Amino acid sequence: MAPVQKDVLAPGDSTVVELVFNTNSVVKPPLVIRKHANITSNDSTQAVVAINFEGKVVPDTDTVSTMAFGPKILQFGPDDRKQEITFENVKDSVSLSVKLVGYVMDDLAIKVPNKPIQPGKKGKIEIEWKGDLPEYDVGRSLTFKTGSSESPQFSAAYSIKGAKGPRPAPSKPIKPQQAANPQGTSRQAPTSKDVVKGAATSQPQGIPVKADSVKVENPLDQKQWPPK
Repeated sequence: MAPVQKDVLAPGDSTVVELVFNTNSVVKPPLVIRKHANITSNDSTQAVVAINFEGKVVPDTDTVSTMAFGPKILQFGPDDRKQEITFENVKDSVSLSVKLVGYVMDDLAIKVPNKPIQPGKKGKIEIEWKGDLPEYDVGRSLTFKTGSSESPQFSAAYSIKGAKGPRPAPSKPIKPQQAANPQGTSRQAPTSKDVVKGAATSQPQGIPVKADSVKVENPLDQKQWPPK
């Protein structure tokens, strides 16, 4: 899961969370993959939001895809703000109409072909990064629809070099230690004598103090058994 666009939200504000699944971990496609991610916050009513999704991983796209595109990874930086994705209508008998899918989180200007790509022809997507230099590296992806039933969409990953490099891993919270007894002595629960003594100090002088107790009638003697 990529970092959220904004970490702090004001009342009524919103942000975008992007989930990217790496298919390189799949050993034997085709296979249905189910994944989930949890988004945590300090919301007192719903501290955890679960996101579940699933997808079907197919064999290598070079063997079944009706189109080829590249590069599959784009890298942006202060000196590399413009990139291109070239694609070719390889096998499909219909024209490819490329359209961007989803929300673009970063300040990217994307220009797709305004005409369908005929069979056997090539096209290109022009992408320019116009944003400010981020604090840490950014890694996301772009997805495009093609209008083809055989290869309905394709995705290209991109990265933006940040001023401080990769984002550091979050530090583990330190468990607070219990405060030690300043006098170095162990604390014990107060006894009944302590309670009575403490109560007596709060009473005016000359007034006897009686401790709260349970009156026992006919106390048992060890020699008197069984009791009457």
